[in-house]
Amino acid sequence: MTISSTPDGVTVKPRHLRFDVRTELRTLWHGNDAFRTAFFNALSLQFPDGEQQFINAVRLYRDQITDPKLKEEIKGFIGQEALHSREHKEYNEALKARGYDIDALDERFRKHKDNRGLLEANLRELEA
Repeated sequence: MTISSTPDGVTVKPRHLRFDVRTELRTLWHGNDAFRTAFFNALSLQFPDGEQQFINAVRLYRDQITDPKLKEEIKGFIGQEALHSREHKEYNEALKARGYDIDALDERFRKHKDNRGLLEANLRELEA
């Protein structure tokens, strides 16, 4: 018996996609709208930490999983989150190259985030 809720025929496997956003980030890339562009740029700053929280939350329990299908899905999920984090780190580095003070923004974000609340949100996302 499997405890995985993933439909038969659907697999969770990392997709090794690469995006070069350096050129697009030189413009108001989101519909030529300054607010939307700034909003989504700021959102990207939070993804690497959030994705690491997802990975950490799953790793806490993966050794307790006995269902082979779910074990494989966990492995794929961790891989996909790591790849997604890599792309956001590169996106954020492209913003840094444009003059954004990413280090100061990251420090401020980390100072004010509620780790417990972020972890709870991550666990709810996994349950969905």
